[in-house]
Amino acid sequence: MKRKLLTLPRIILAVLALVIALPLLVGRILGPAVPALEVARGSLLQNVVTTGRVITRHRVQVGSEIVGTVREVTTDDGERVLAGEPLVVLDDALQRAGLSRAQAALRQAELRRERLGEFDRPDAQAALREARAALAQAEREAGSREQLLARNLISAEELDRSRLELERAQAVLERAELRNETLVRGGNEWQLAEQAVADARHAVELAAAELARTRIDSPVAGVVLRRRVEPGDTVQPGTPLLVISPDGRLEIEAPVDEVSLEGLAIGQPALVEADAYPGRTFEAALSFISPQVDAERGNLELRLVVDEPPAFLRQDMTVSVDIRIGERDAVLAVPNEALRDLAGDRARVWRLEGKRVEDREVTLGLRGLASSEVLSGLAEGDRVLSANAPVEAGQRVRPRTP
Repeated sequence: MKRKLLTLPRIILAVLALVIALPLLVGRILGPAVPALEVARGSLLQNVVTTGRVITRHRVQVGSEIVGTVREVTTDDGERVLAGEPLVVLDDALQRAGLSRAQAALRQAELRRERLGEFDRPDAQAALREARAALAQAEREAGSREQLLARNLISAEELDRSRLELERAQAVLERAELRNETLVRGGNEWQLAEQAVADARHAVELAAAELARTRIDSPVAGVVLRRRVEPGDTVQPGTPLLVISPDGRLEIEAPVDEVSLEGLAIGQPALVEADAYPGRTFEAALSFISPQVDAERGNLELRLVVDEPPAFLRQDMTVSVDIRIGERDAVLAVPNEALRDLAGDRARVWRLEGKRVEDREVTLGLRGLASSEVLSGLAEGDRVLSANAPVEAGQRVRPRTP
């Protein structure tokens, strides 16, 4: 009886050892259980996924052309403005006073020119007629005195006085003629008067322009991104007061890894989704591929144009971009998780030949996120193993469906 009791634990231990060793023995004989992936035909989409932000090609900075004190700001961040709409109004007391002075000077110049035509010129013409009459009278007097002197009826001193009066009359006539010439249109005084009017008008234009600079209008239609001014501020020329994003096509700027460069081409379509509005995708198209790779980051810049941006899209929004490089139907595809030793369009896979592992080279075509097109090396219905499966060529395995 005692012997039977000693034998029972041994039997139990033997059974436990057999239970533990049996799977190991089966694994060594039949091989490890590994998930098998099937090579099948189907639709394949190759795409490049990246993250970017919404931009415009340029932003308009609005500033003042003059030094002044802000009286009013008519817009704020996020508001839409029209081209020519007033944005900032400066205090204009000095400019209005300057314009009034310039306008008064213009009226004086115009009155002076009118006086030349209405008063000075008629007076000059009358003076010219009087000078001519006086000269004729002096000539007659001098002639008469010469005859009287010849008959010894007057003295020589009287004739000299008569000739002196004649010379004075001639000088008066010359001055009258010169004065009359300067007052006619095209004469010197008229030209000076015309120039004075022109100068005064120019001064009025400059004063009006200076007054206009006290109102700062939007040069473009768009959305105000940043307002940097408040009423009471003193502004200087060259200091941005507002930043406007002009209306027009929005763009998306996104970096992409240089390994994704192959296959990218201008015009390729993309689906874009704003992080702030998940599920609301919109279309874009690849419009620019940077010719230069950032050596530090190993990426390059892409730009995509959005022809019909949704209303919710805002400047500098973060977006996810899915660029469709290629799409094919009924292609032979292998799961990407089975690909090893990728080198260009070549890769290696663990292919199942029955229940043994075979190392096979394949040629790839279109590359998708989950699968890649097989051009050679595999056939429809072939089964392959994951690239990180713990197997080697010729090894027996037990394939299972993942």
